[in-house]
Amino acid sequence: APAAAGRLRVSVSKALDAQEEGRLCKQNMTILWIIFVAFLLLTLLGVFKLAGMYYCEDALWNVYSCADLPHTLLRTSLQALDSAEPEGTQIFKALIARKR
Repeated sequence: APAAAGRLRVSVSKALDAQEEGRLCKQNMTILWIIFVAFLLLTLLGVFKLAGMYYCEDALWNVYSCADLPHTLLRTSLQALDSAEPEGTQIFKALIARKR
């Protein structure tokens, strides 16, 4: 039977009745909302991590607060950079020097 005038059919199958079609539509919308909420939370996490680069002392933000890295780790990194100078080292040195 053809669809009633003014009514939009979601499925292309003629075997589904209106109630089944409504259930499938609601199920699909629930999945879309879950994906949207996950995307929103991951976007907020990215924004906080980006802001943590400028706000946190060691430029690293964990889920709950700024990460406190041991200063020996940074000192060791600087010593390793002084011994070998790969491309982009000057940028890394400038970022670490800015945090001191």
